[in-house]
Amino acid sequence: RGAQLTLEDLKMDGEDVYRISRNSATTPGFISCSNVDVNFGKEIAISIRAKATKNNSIFGFRIQEVYPSSVDALFNLNTGKLIEIFKDGSFENESASIKKLSNGWYECTIKVQANTAKMNIIFGPSSSEKSAFNWEGPTNTENASIYIAPKSLNIKEQ
Repeated sequence: RGAQLTLEDLKMDGEDVYRISRNSATTPGFISCSNVDVNFGKEIAISIRAKATKNNSIFGFRIQEVYPSSVDALFNLNTGKLIEIFKDGSFENESASIKKLSNGWYECTIKVQANTAKMNIIFGPSSSEKSAFNWEGPTNTENASIYIAPKSLNIKEQ
């Protein structure tokens, strides 16, 4: 919603890389994978590999049940730091982490106890003016974009 995917002339471990770009600085922008099946009550780790572009390094990542129940994390893909994590609703034992890979790539992970059988996974570019609570909202930053390796999206029950 409010974002577009563009295939780039890049690879991450041999896999295609896409640029997620916001369509507008004044509207929300993100990619969503909806109605992902999970086992109720299980510990879940969801990760994806992302890389900063020349004009943006802030990456937002959300696991969502029925809105507003969610866990959000905001990452800086230049410094390799977790900026903030925010929880609202029924998820428990939430945490987030970022792991440095090679060539500027990072693996961003959110872990939760899923008190649901279905969830949405939402991610996209944000800006340093946003918090984890509202990272997907208008940024007032033109051309916000992030590289992702979509096939790296991984959901593990623990």
